[in-house]
This record gives sequence, C-alpha cells and structure tokens, in this order.
Amino acid sequence: MRLSLEEKIARMKRLGRIHAVILEEMKTFTRVGVTSYDLEEYFSEIIGKFKGVRSACKGYKPRGYKSAYPTSLCVAVNEEAIHVPPHSREIREGDLVTIDLVLTDQWVYTDAAISFIVGKNSPARRRRLLDTAIWALHDAISKVKAGVRLGRISFGIYQVVRKAGFDVLKEYGGHGIGTKMWEDPFVANYGHPQEGPVLKEGMVIAIEPLVTAGSDRLVHINEWATKTADGADFVQVEHTVLVTPYGYEILTKA
Repeated sequence: MRLSLEEKIARMKRLGRIHAVILEEMKTFTRVGVTSYDLEEYFSEIIGKFKGVRSACKGYKPRGYKSAYPTSLCVAVNEEAIHVPPHSREIREGDLVTIDLVLTDQWVYTDAAISFIVGKNSPARRRRLLDTAIWALHDAISKVKAGVRLGRISFGIYQVVRKAGFDVLKEYGGHGIGTKMWEDPFVANYGHPQEGPVLKEGMVIAIEPLVTAGSDRLVHINEWATKTADGADFVQVEHTVLVTPYGYEILTKA
C-alpha cells in the first residue's frame, strides 16, 4: 500500500503521541540504582500496550556495519554519546541520562529523544548544559515554517549553544523522516542562515541538538557506541516536527 501525504501525516501523528507517552514513562521509571539495561527491559514490557508499534532501532543494520544494532533503545549516561546500546552501567545520583528512540508502525517512523538529570544533586554546569540543549531545540522549532531555509534552524541551534559556552557535534545531526527512518534533508546543528533547502508544507524533520560540554570529537567504544573524546558530558534532545504553512506541529509531544 502506498500512503498519501494525508495518510502518512495521520499515521505519524498517532505514532508521535505514543512516542511521547513511552518516553515519559521511561523517564518516570529511571531512578538511582537502575542500569541502562533495566530501561531496555522496561521498554520491552510497556511497548506491548501499543498494538502494531515497535522500535525501529533493534536489528537495524546500515550498509558497511558488521553487526545490527542490538537493542530497542539508545541510552547514554554523562560522557556516553550517540548510539549507545543499554548495558550494565548503574545510574547514580546526579547523572545525566539520554534516552533516544525511533518507533515505527511498519508504515511510518517517528524519532525523539529526552535528556534529564536523575536526582537533585548534580554539578551546575551539567544542569546548564541540559537547559541549553532544551532551549536550542525549542528555539529551532519556533523557526520552522514553510518557506524558511533549513540553514536558519541549524544556525540558530549553534548560536544558542555557543553563546552558553558549549559545542555541537558536527558529524551527526537531525534528518528528514517519514516512511523511512532517515530521509533527506540532513539537519545540521550549525550552518549559515541563507543556506540549505527551503522547508515546504508537509515536510517532516527530526530536529536534534547534540551538545557537548567540551570537545565536539567522539570516540567509538565499539562499532555502535560512542563517548566524548575528552570525557565531557553529552546531551541530546529531539522532536519530530511537521512543517505547516504558518509554522509547525510537534508530533512527538504529549
């Protein structure tokens, strides 16, 4: 079956609402003493409530990779960064936790990530890093509407992050999304406001500031998992956003 644009958007709206609920439940479950793999097991329990919906991450194997992604979630703690499969790391008071998840109903996809601090005791710089990433995301989303160049969104993210004294990853960023997990265009977290494609009504993009407290360089722990090269904190926040004639609609917001 080939989906019309209206059918695709309707399915993505439904999936996005489920996405928001799941991430909120995952955040509520996360507490001192659980491991990142406990989050994976909890996800396996709650996903069954949503018929026909599954993680698009587990089993995904892009060209050139030797192994498929092993888990349903990406879970990063502090210096861990993108594409980290949940493992035995125990979450401690004040840790910065990121949960990244791609969902599919077999027809369409949505992508979203949340970052949060567990407990109340954490370094002030860690909290400022988190606040900066969240502000960069919402500032970027506020610029979305048909007719706007993508570079304006990328430039805005970079400006917010650099003004706060942090940096963004250059190799990785957001992307188009719809009937595939990753589609054009690439949504960088830096750029020139007059560059990039023009956003059009009906486009859907995943906007994801990837922010580090130190160097923007990553190192690989294994084929998939990464961490910051200098051990600095990392944060990722993300929403799937629909471009409308006069603005935007966040599809992965509760």
